Amino acid sequence: MRLAPGHSCTAQVEAAQWQSPTGLQVAPGELYCVQVPPGQVWHDLGRRNTPPHGEPGNWLMRLFSGLKRHAGSDWFSLMAAVVPQAGADGPPAPPGAQDLGRQPLLRIGQAGALVLYPNDAVGPPWAPRWFYDNNTGRIRVGVQRCDGDCACPAAPPA
Repeated sequence: MRLAPGHSCTAQVEAAQWQSPTGLQVAPGELYCVQVPPGQVWHDLGRRNTPPHGEPGNWLMRLFSGLKRHAGSDWFSLMAAVVPQAGADGPPAPPGAQDLGRQPLLRIGQAGALVLYPNDAVGPPWAPRWFYDNNTGRIRVGVQRCDGDCACPAAPPA
């Protein structure tokens, strides 16, 4: 599905999924405002997180921060990426992925399917999704296409 400028939809993001398809096909140059309505939570092995923001993690998580899909973003930050085909395995860290807790305005750089996911660790080569198996919860996310002028408010602090 493609959104016309000014139109919006709601997508569901599963904490335990490597990527959650939004059902949207996007093209270079388009702008999307991605917002998480307040009051939603998801969990990483019992650790409560409030999206779109992540957390720095405890001492053990910080020790293994090199395993995160996106090393520069917090654990369990809500990430957005454009992949050639939703549902495909794809690379652990899709190029051009964006941390929506830092910037909810998403400028599309390549054509494809818009997917969302939490920033968690990548498992070993034979089971890269292994760390996602202990995640629970799902969140609803509003996605609005806003080419041209876009009043996309910053995500409120966690």
